[in-house]
Amino acid sequence: MSSWFGWLFILFLVYLAVVVVRGIIQFASWAREEFFPGDRDFRRWEGQPEGRLSETVPDVLLPPGNRRKKPHHHSYKRRILVAAAQITLAHWLGALTEFMRRLVSGKRYDYWVGAALGEEDPAKKVKYLSKALALEPGYAPAWGLKGDALFSLQRHDEAIGCFDKVLDLDPDAATWYWKGLCCFHLGRMEQAVECFNKTLAARTDRKLHDDAERYKKQAQAQVLTRTAPAADPMPRAS
Repeated sequence: MSSWFGWLFILFLVYLAVVVVRGIIQFASWAREEFFPGDRDFRRWEGQPEGRLSETVPDVLLPPGNRRKKPHHHSYKRRILVAAAQITLAHWLGALTEFMRRLVSGKRYDYWVGAALGEEDPAKKVKYLSKALALEPGYAPAWGLKGDALFSLQRHDEAIGCFDKVLDLDPDAATWYWKGLCCFHLGRMEQAVECFNKTLAARTDRKLHDDAERYKKQAQAQVLTRTAPAADPMPRAS
C-alpha cells in the first residue's frame, strides 16, 4: 500500500513539473512578443519614411523623450495574464497541500487495514486496526482482525468486545468459535458452551466443527465438575 502511494506521489510531482515548465515557456513566449521585436517587425519597419518611423517602432527602441504612452489594451492584457497566473499557481499549490495533508495525516481506513495485514507484530496490528476502526467503525473484518490480534496477546476480554462487534454487524460460525475460545480461557465455561453450540449449529468446515466440539466437551466437563455435589465425608471410626 505504501509503495502505491509513493508511485502516486511521484506521478503527481512529474505532472506538476510539466505544468510549471509549460507555464514558463508560455510566459517567456509572451514576454518575447510583448517586449522584443522580431524579424517580422523589422521587415515591416524597412522602407518607412523617417517621420513615420516613430509611429511603428516600439517604445523600447525609441529615445526616452519620444516614447509614446502604450495603449490601454496592453495593460488589460497584462492584468489578465497576471491574474490567470496567480489563479493557476494558487490552484496547484492548494491541490499539492491537500494531497500532502491526506498523504501524511489523512490516510483512509483501508490503508491502515492493509498495514495491519502486512504486519507480524500483534501489538502493531492492534494499533493499525484501531486507527482503521476510528475512521470506519462499521467495517466488520477489521473488528475480527483486531480480535484475533488481541487473542494472540492473551487480552481475551478486549478480544471478546471485538468479536461482539462482528456478531452485531455480520455474525458467522468462526466468530462464535473465537468468542467461545476467549470465554474458555477466561474460565467462563457456561458462556463458552453457548458459543460453541452456535458454531456447531451453523454450517462450517470440518476442522472448525471438530475444534468446537472438542472445546465444548472440555468446557462441559469443567462445568459438571464445578456443579457436582460434594461427597459425604467418611464416617469416623468409633
